[in-house]
Amino acid sequence: MKRAFLLLTVTSCFVFLFLGNAKSQKLDDFDVTFVYRQLALTPLPKELKTYSAEITYQNQRVGEVISKYDKKLPYEVFQDNREEMIQKYLVIEGLNKVPNGNVRVTLSFGQYQVTESQAHKNSNEVTTSTAYSFKMPSKLTLMTGSGTVLYDKYLYDEKFIFTLNRTHSQDGRDFTNYLNDHISKTAVNMALDRVKLILYDNFSTPIIRKEVRMYSAKGKKLDYSDVEKANEIFRFKILTINENTPVSDYQEKINDAISAWKAILKEADYTNEKARINSEIAAGLLYNISFAYLIINDFGNSLKILNEAKSVKTDFSKKFRKDMQQLEEFIKSQELRLNANHI
Repeated sequence: MKRAFLLLTVTSCFVFLFLGNAKSQKLDDFDVTFVYRQLALTPLPKELKTYSAEITYQNQRVGEVISKYDKKLPYEVFQDNREEMIQKYLVIEGLNKVPNGNVRVTLSFGQYQVTESQAHKNSNEVTTSTAYSFKMPSKLTLMTGSGTVLYDKYLYDEKFIFTLNRTHSQDGRDFTNYLNDHISKTAVNMALDRVKLILYDNFSTPIIRKEVRMYSAKGKKLDYSDVEKANEIFRFKILTINENTPVSDYQEKINDAISAWKAILKEADYTNEKARINSEIAAGLLYNISFAYLIINDFGNSLKILNEAKSVKTDFSKKFRKDMQQLEEFIKSQELRLNANHI
């Protein structure tokens, strides 16, 4: 019993010492909402304010056969160009959709054909797995009402690969129709998804509400009121920003927050994890500064400060690593879009 008591006492002492040496200061986080208008990568002429859209096809069977097998499938659009389908996939945010708009958006489907097939029998020899290579030319065209071509490209240059399993009893004309139906649906679905992305990424100017996680600090018996004050300068100002707010309206206050964070970083001690501003907290403040520079379109400094944060030697959490990666992607995207719009 004495030995057990002694072991328990020693173990308790080690636990106490471990807890005593644990960091009492660490990163905290808070969320802000950034509202902005995303600029187009391929901006349309500013005088073009409206658009109209349609889907055309050379092969009537693409619509008829697909709708024959399942009336609930949305691909009936290729027979009647249903408005709800066009409103889902052929959209240019920032322009008004009207009949005979300034910009005519057309998704056209060419002739579908299977180019080759490779069959592989399963071990039980009841089913066969076949990979079909096929083509269905699909093109997106944007043209002004006066006939000026703004965009005219095929969506896919490569062949499609479609794999289908079937039993040996599935053969003849019925299976050929079944096969063509499934391949057609695959090709159509891929084209619709691709068109939606192209129109959104290249030509749309959507209003975006972006939730961004930023960083603060907390710790026992340590005062972080200066960090909170710097954060509050930024947080209060970003609440006043919307998609129509010019940078000049908030640049001064954002710079005040940047200066406050930089002043705090002067006492950072990257070698002492017990320091009030240790490496982890310093990295968090650098991240804040990087995002603040992004808000005022200073992409050079934004990327420079983010790289400094990434180079800090500390145990980053998975969440923080993900935030830094997403911020880097956001910086590069915003710079690319502003350059495309000559801003």
